[in-house]
Amino acid sequence: MPPQGYGIGAYMADFTEHFDSVKLPLGAKVQKSPTGLGLDFPRFQMFDVWVEPHVNAEVSVLPDHVEAKATTADCIITGSSHVEALKLNERFDLQASVVFTWTEAAGKGQQAVITTKSDIVVQVDVPPPFSFIPKPALQATVDAALAAVLPVMRDAFIRGLVTRYATWVANRLPTKALEKAKPGGVPKALPRV
Repeated sequence: MPPQGYGIGAYMADFTEHFDSVKLPLGAKVQKSPTGLGLDFPRFQMFDVWVEPHVNAEVSVLPDHVEAKATTADCIITGSSHVEALKLNERFDLQASVVFTWTEAAGKGQQAVITTKSDIVVQVDVPPPFSFIPKPALQATVDAALAAVLPVMRDAFIRGLVTRYATWVANRLPTKALEKAKPGGVPKALPRV
């Protein structure tokens, strides 16, 4: 268990300092933006049509949680010439929220825990020729793509935060406290994903 002032709550209070350049899979990227967090999603491709969403989320850091929110105005979709010609940026509505909460390590041998809860709603005015595809089939395809990608990105992001937490604690602790940590300067109570 890290000493007082070095817990996961103190770490998450500086959330925007810790997520910048966390490695994400599938070519996705996360970085600081003017409003808090910029997220470049991996390319989604079906036949010769592809899209790449780019989202800027406003980040609020509160004593017991961190929330990142994004709306349609915060999202730009780039893509193949088909996507650009169809003006997809004018045809969708996005409401997204991701909340990070944590529980400090309560005692010796216990670990801090970081949890996430996300709510993402996207509505699209589907243009022809895609509007001729039965809506249930199109919805199932998009849902499957998101269900495959989003958990992988979320888990990688949290693992990145956990790794950075260990480094953050090690860099802040005095030498005597480091001696109580595991070899390599990693605290005994790392957050669980």
